[in-house]
Amino acid sequence: YLGPKYSNKAIESYINQSGLAGRYEIEFVDDVEYFIAQMLADGEVVARFKGAAEWGARSLGNRAILARPDRMESFFMVNDQVKMRDFWMPFAPSILREFHKAYLQMGKVTSAPFMITSFDSTGRGRREFCAAMHNRDKTLRAQIVDKSVSPSYHKLISYFHDLTGIGGVLNTSFNLHGYPLVCSPQQAIFTTDSCNLRYLALENYFLAKRVKSVS
Repeated sequence: YLGPKYSNKAIESYINQSGLAGRYEIEFVDDVEYFIAQMLADGEVVARFKGAAEWGARSLGNRAILARPDRMESFFMVNDQVKMRDFWMPFAPSILREFHKAYLQMGKVTSAPFMITSFDSTGRGRREFCAAMHNRDKTLRAQIVDKSVSPSYHKLISYFHDLTGIGGVLNTSFNLHGYPLVCSPQQAIFTTDSCNLRYLALENYFLAKRVKSVS
């Protein structure tokens, strides 16, 4: 998490200057992590923009598209709404450190913070992360989330675990296929506007695209 970060005041200023209220329903949510966890538990797909941006090849939760990992519908929703990638390209999970051994066959590896190492899945892992694994060999390219490294993302996934009993979420990078990972609020809105993604959390502001009425 070595990239730029933006305060709620900066996000509010951007929202006001950009006239987003015409296209989005906008709400300030004190405990936005719980709000997102509830949305994910209900089967929605949410883009998360929080804290400092990742510096590297993988989304580590701060510029991420999140979904429920135990339903294949999540895979198709993310792919159809945003990624539009070849069907065989897998997504990956973010898993709480407290539960990673229930899902991953770790071998001699003791940590995996950067989502660059693939693991064989356990039986429970195959059941609860079917939408966030390689569907041919059942491997999981997991990010193990440590509370001391990413407290707000850890908090979100912990809420999700409390709601569903699942100790992780589907996490893919917040970008359109072929574009770089989102960094700024402007890029977050461009990405959301350019695809069928409806829900976006910009720091503590939760944005939902307005549904056009049919006359």
